[in-house]
Amino acid sequence: MKSSREIDTRIAQLVFGYELSGQPVNPYSTDMRFAQEVLEKLKMTVIPIQGSEWFVFVGPEDRSGWESPTTVLQFLEAGNFAGCGAASGTDLPALICEAALKAVEKRATEKSTSTETVPSEQPQNNVRPIH
Repeated sequence: MKSSREIDTRIAQLVFGYELSGQPVNPYSTDMRFAQEVLEKLKMTVIPIQGSEWFVFVGPEDRSGWESPTTVLQFLEAGNFAGCGAASGTDLPALICEAALKAVEKRATEKSTSTETVPSEQPQNNVRPIH
């Protein structure tokens, strides 16, 4: 398990694009005031579930929000989670950061995979062994 400072640093760099050089980092994973910034930046969805637990979801990168609660449910039911991230549990600021990091890391992986070039097949030489 990563420390909250490490998580906060990764959020600052990967979500907000901050270049850090020994500067103090906002406590995104422990303070809801700062976690709210992550929530808004990534247009995250937070759903209360039984007890004092939460489900936090980061939708696709190209969405600027959901048209309605029904749209969210339809998206979840369709199951196409490319570029998405989710987490559930009781510590809401930590869950927001966990889902955010899953989404941004998944998006980076998907982008690098889609931009990698597949080596073309080399033509086969029609060389016959000499007997």
